Amino acid sequence: MRKIILLDLANVFFRAFFAVPQKMPNNAVFGTVGIIFSIWEKFKPDQIFAFRDCREKTFRHEKFKNYKAQRPPTPPNLVAQLPKIFQFFSELKIPLFAEPGFEADDLIATFCRNFCGDDREILIVSTDGDLQSLTTEKNVFVLRPAGGSEFQKMDADAVREKTGVAPEQIADLKALSGDAADNFPGIAGVGPKTAAQLLREFQTLQNLGKNLEKIPGRPGKLLRENFAVAQEFKKISELNFAAPLPDNILEIGKTAEFDFSSAKSFLENLKFWSLIRRVQKLENPKSETEIGKSAREKAVVNRETPQLSLF
Repeated sequence: MRKIILLDLANVFFRAFFAVPQKMPNNAVFGTVGIIFSIWEKFKPDQIFAFRDCREKTFRHEKFKNYKAQRPPTPPNLVAQLPKIFQFFSELKIPLFAEPGFEADDLIATFCRNFCGDDREILIVSTDGDLQSLTTEKNVFVLRPAGGSEFQKMDADAVREKTGVAPEQIADLKALSGDAADNFPGIAGVGPKTAAQLLREFQTLQNLGKNLEKIPGRPGKLLRENFAVAQEFKKISELNFAAPLPDNILEIGKTAEFDFSSAKSFLENLKFWSLIRRVQKLENPKSETEIGKSAREKAVVNRETPQLSLF
């Protein structure tokens, strides 16, 4: 079975930036490359793709002007490192996709919907709860950190255990109880536990709306007064499965065709000796060349920052 890694790039490099000491030059670049290598070493994918947001606003901003408005500006030191992060993807030849009007989540959702199947296992690298809804697609899983360089491979049952609802109910859950990450207020007084309980009973937001008179007490009153708000947030919460992707996308992103030589030159310029050693092993896992030995020796001399838990 072909194994495909999908990287939610912003999710990865933000966490890398705060996990690796910021006094280290190019810390976000180091951390981002490190986490990619960790996943590559552990899961041995046949293909890797990365996805990022564009600066342009999406329909979600048009429908809700405060969408993600609570998020602080990206730290200037991280912004300064983004060109180098993008350059690394270009050097190694990992395809990196962004599309105006769509978020990375929409691109990932479209990929999973269109290209999942019996002969492919798709692993999404992200801590974004919205992407957990995609575990309903065939052979689609989410990789979440589990400490150190370990990852939890989440399927639909794991999502249900974590959230209290089925993956296909996540947008409904957000609409009812809110989502701090996206600045959704939800319905005041209806928390995640109450929302999950209602969805387990009524299955969908639409069906819940048909049975509001059956909800007793204060929750019922709040729902009846504010249900239209939840319906609007449901539209914003849902992933868009119609993002444009190249027709030949499954013909690219093959790890066997990546440009290891260019990647090593890039890492040498940044003096990331331990990462050079790792890329050398990825290129030829059964042997360690003089380049690898030299990188190890330089890492000892320079006391490079050790591998860290990036999530």
